[in-house]
Amino acid sequence: MPKRKVNEGWPTTPRKKNGEIISNRCVKLRSLKVVPGPPPPLTRGKAVNWVLLPHLDEKGYVVDYRPRKQHRDTCFGTMVLWRSRQPHCGAYPQRKGGFGLVSTVDHYQLDKLEEALDFARELGYVVLEVPEIELSKEQRDAYLKLLVEDVASIQETGGNAIKRLSDIKSKHLPSYDGNGIRSYGGLCHAKFAGAMREHPSVKKVFKTIFGTSELSTSLDAPAISLKVGKKEGFTHQDQDIDHDYESWQCCFVLAAGIPRVGQMISMKPWLSEESRKLCEEAIEIGSSMTHDNARVNKPPVPVGAYPLPKKGLLVYNAEHAVKIGDTTYKERNYRNIPTGLPVAPPEEVICTHTVSEAEQVNAAVQHAKEHGEEIDLTDSPVDLTESV
Repeated sequence: MPKRKVNEGWPTTPRKKNGEIISNRCVKLRSLKVVPGPPPPLTRGKAVNWVLLPHLDEKGYVVDYRPRKQHRDTCFGTMVLWRSRQPHCGAYPQRKGGFGLVSTVDHYQLDKLEEALDFARELGYVVLEVPEIELSKEQRDAYLKLLVEDVASIQETGGNAIKRLSDIKSKHLPSYDGNGIRSYGGLCHAKFAGAMREHPSVKKVFKTIFGTSELSTSLDAPAISLKVGKKEGFTHQDQDIDHDYESWQCCFVLAAGIPRVGQMISMKPWLSEESRKLCEEAIEIGSSMTHDNARVNKPPVPVGAYPLPKKGLLVYNAEHAVKIGDTTYKERNYRNIPTGLPVAPPEEVICTHTVSEAEQVNAAVQHAKEHGEEIDLTDSPVDLTESV
């Protein structure tokens, strides 16, 4: 069987034989589905710091993480940044009966970061285009090489045959396949995740948000989607009433020719002692943390009926790092949880939102009108203007 062809660029819009665009709703990418506007009030969910919002499952749109068309030849990475309390999930654009792909009025170059953050504070998210001077094609290639090495290293057998991105298949990756978030298997501690977290552009964004470079960083999962996966996930907030503070997260995405190659990242200017202990244990055994390190997200290997553990995969943890000669494992991961930080949210980042759902919908619709978007969040599915 021929190997899957991977064009190491951004996913393209399908076209007919005559070159005519079929639909921008058919782009094979997996991204953030967001319900824009002021977020609804925080409540208490069944899990710690995570609240399901099923009444918003059929509202919102899919964010196009690709850079704007005029920048695609020279931009090799973007950051989809969103407020943690913003209703969101993973999804892919669908031609019929699903979410459309919003046009790129939500995109900004990094030299317009203050304007971008103003947009994000109003709508709850934004897409940042990393310029070539900050992320070159060679740097992108180096990151992808790290990912390939990480994946090859966790194969019980056959890892030597994984030489490039196109060699990686679902069986080579820990779950989840449906949303592409690889929360199991310790890849959150591997070299690719570490390098992506430490990219200067990522640090610049969170430093600007919080006004300090003294930050802890989430030990969150890579986002690797070989296929578009499930139609959509469960709309939720990544905060609850017991964790009411300013919190942002991003997916740092690389141009890689498949639906998504990225790393989930969040930073904040504090870290509780409880979180620090959980992070230290996660680094040792290979479990992943939530976006703000508030709790353990997933153990090293799935437990229970779903998802089933995949056969033939090792866990990338401290013991594995020693075996493969990863000498910087503990050093780079402990850099994410520096000592000397406040152990509770500083007063300036504590916030309380009391926005009703009606206000949220009205704000989003008003913004859409101002930017020429055909969007009505009161209907399902959302009607969006398609873009190339």
